[in-house]
Amino acid sequence: MHPLTARGIQATAAALAANLRHSPAAGRLAAVAAVPAAAYLAGGWSGLVCGVLVPRLLL
Repeated sequence: MHPLTARGIQATAAALAANLRHSPAAGRLAAVAAVPAAAYLAGGWSGLVCGVLVPRLLL
């Protein structure tokens, strides 16, 4: 599914949620929270969008 469509974004979010639910490691959840937080602190909203969200959509 193309990640820039509504279905693609929904599929990506569902896959991320499924991976987090079935992961026994608390470190994975901490990383999911820490990376966007660090990007926001380093560059604000533009750092979050350009550093985390756009590359994630392109994967």
